[in-house]
Amino acid sequence: MRPAEAVAFIRAGAEGLLRRVGLFERRCVHCLAPFVPASEEETDGMPLWQRECSQLLCASCRKLVIRREEGFCPYCGEPSPVADAPCMPCEKCLRRLPPWDGFLFLGIYEGCLRDMVLKGKFGGGVPSLEALGRMLGGICREEYEVSQRPDVIIPMPLHRKRLVSRGFSQCVELCRPMACAIGVPVRNDLLFRDGESA
Repeated sequence: MRPAEAVAFIRAGAEGLLRRVGLFERRCVHCLAPFVPASEEETDGMPLWQRECSQLLCASCRKLVIRREEGFCPYCGEPSPVADAPCMPCEKCLRRLPPWDGFLFLGIYEGCLRDMVLKGKFGGGVPSLEALGRMLGGICREEYEVSQRPDVIIPMPLHRKRLVSRGFSQCVELCRPMACAIGVPVRNDLLFRDGESA
């Protein structure tokens, strides 16, 4: 047996033992129910965002996170009422294109994704933000394997008063796992917020 095969054999045996005694159990970031993360064999062939999802959410909550790959405006992301409709420009973008070159997103702001965003933004739910950031990071990593990655990620800043009241910047926490996934720095010193909104 080669050394790499021996290591894989020992790792598989140890992982199986830990699963049987419940030491692989985690809490779902969304519903907080205990669950056992999917194994490497179970996630083999999944897109990166789904692999991340399988380590952070229980099976029930994973079913609630749906990647929207059709049925939106290809310029701004405005969703169509029909999820599987072809991607078509919305009325606003037909009149005037947005000022950016492109965008990426996971899904529609509803259900489980909406709950996680709200928990992260208002409930001090840094684990929710990290989970969302890791799933978005998986999407970004796959995208930037075939297209040019950005030089830097710049989170939208909070006004100082909001930062003090919340205790952290939810946007920075969301950006960290994304930046890690694609290997670029997060720069939160390049923009500052003047007004108090958001």
